[in-house]
Amino acid sequence: MIEEPEIPFINAHAHHSFPEGVIGIRNYAQNESFQAMDKDLASYGLHPWFIRESKIEENIQKLKQLLDQDRLVAIGECGLDKICKTNLIVQQVVFGHQIRLAVEYSKPMLIHSVRTNNMIIQAYDKYRPAKPWILHGFNGNRQQIEELSERNFYFSLGGMLLKDKTKIRETICFIPSDRLLFETDNSNLPVTEIYKTASDLLNIPINELKKQIFNNFATCFSIDNLK
Repeated sequence: MIEEPEIPFINAHAHHSFPEGVIGIRNYAQNESFQAMDKDLASYGLHPWFIRESKIEENIQKLKQLLDQDRLVAIGECGLDKICKTNLIVQQVVFGHQIRLAVEYSKPMLIHSVRTNNMIIQAYDKYRPAKPWILHGFNGNRQQIEELSERNFYFSLGGMLLKDKTKIRETICFIPSDRLLFETDNSNLPVTEIYKTASDLLNIPINELKKQIFNNFATCFSIDNLK
């Protein structure tokens, strides 16, 4: 009898490379050097924290050049943030540039949203992208989950899931199982810890959860040769 291969853990958004047994997307922002020889799947985007008006055109051109690389599977992280120093109108302009590129190149988007979910939904409804948008570090309420689930959004959960009294611990059960992803963002937390906590909260065996997240990841990012 041939044993089935072990299903890897998935880390949908991280700012570092991955240990053995984990497949994920290594994120690069505009203030980082894109490692062309790295074998990890990658995303690149203009993060609202690091927007410099004098560099917008240069950074957009760099993004366009990278979009032809097979390993660049998403644009982001990008989005809107009401508490960062960058002017919100400038953020919206830069976000719009990236949305149009995502539509043109048929790429999903990894979304950074701080107190701007309604604005993100408005942008989604304006452009109606064919590929999904992934809300990274999601920590929203049931109403937000329901509204976003009506559209092609995925929910990527990170370290907030491990903290007591966070909204996402109460609302994870309302996220459709086929829209759920996990991430570690810029922390050193093993993604396995997020799986364990989610497994407990959802009362789902961890092997079953691994299979679901693996399938979600492959579907979301249109990847058919994961190993």
